[in-house]
Amino acid sequence: MRGEPLLSIENLTVDLMTVNGIVYAVNGASFTVRKSQIHGLIGESGCGKSVTVKAALRLFDKKRSRVAGNVRFGDTDLLHCAEGELRRLRGGSVSMIFQDPMTSLSPLEKIGAQIEEMLTNHTELSKTKRQAKTLSLLEKVKLFPAEKRRDQYPFELSGGQQQRVMIACAVACEPQLLIADEPTTALDVTIQAQILALLRSLRDENGMAVLLITHNFAVVAEICDHVSVMYAGKIVESAATPDLLAAPAHPYTRHLLDCMPRGRAEDGRLKTIGGSPPRLWERPFGCPFVPRCSLAGEDCAVMPEPEEIGPEHQVSCRRARSRPSGAAAFGDGRGL
Repeated sequence: MRGEPLLSIENLTVDLMTVNGIVYAVNGASFTVRKSQIHGLIGESGCGKSVTVKAALRLFDKKRSRVAGNVRFGDTDLLHCAEGELRRLRGGSVSMIFQDPMTSLSPLEKIGAQIEEMLTNHTELSKTKRQAKTLSLLEKVKLFPAEKRRDQYPFELSGGQQQRVMIACAVACEPQLLIADEPTTALDVTIQAQILALLRSLRDENGMAVLLITHNFAVVAEICDHVSVMYAGKIVESAATPDLLAAPAHPYTRHLLDCMPRGRAEDGRLKTIGGSPPRLWERPFGCPFVPRCSLAGEDCAVMPEPEEIGPEHQVSCRRARSRPSGAAAFGDGRGL
């Protein structure tokens, strides 16, 4: 555990209004990101990871969404603070890297202008100092030569280079918290490793916390200090990364790890999780993993409260203690 709580999300629920009815996207999610910590939020696609952080930053249209719960950034109540205060926080103390840099960057503006815009909106630096800091940021994210990259348009850069530009924009104002939504999606393995190393070095240099959204346990094992596992809009397990990889307690977490290439069945085929995730337009009242869980019982019809089963290790499952124990059962997290 690195520092005191920075971002605290408690019992967050998010309902989205669509043409097909209400989608219950997040159902009572709770987790905490601490100062200087890299915290992973992991789960299958569509489980509510991105919706959770977008709702916490109030990025949804109020007319088409219902958000309830408690979200605090330091001493600020993000769900109820004034719009002006929220705008100052977003891009200043809290920055976010969105999933696809190709659609997040403006195709009509040069790279340098897009970074300078962040500095213009959130600092009082003169134009000369903004230009100098833009070059410094491009060098920090290893886009060389900085003078050339500053004057290029996004289409002139590769996907990995565009992601580095997004990171430069995000850290321009030295945020306390950086939210990275699938920052390595669609990048090849070598570039993924470079982006992850860059995020880790920026954390070490600036002391900022990072909330990393991913569906890849290999990424979690590589970079995260702590990890929260989400299923159907609910955090089902949360622990220090080495502890969770060595002895996962929730059946869903164990199944996710078994689906990694190292968990192949005897016939050489990759393991899968049977069944399908619940339909999000039907609000779950019990444990949402019941239809796919071989350990489920009648008492699982009521959603269990998170239970502390070890230091900083919480799990929401009535069968958590019936799991096989120790690293021998599920591996030690190496070689993912």
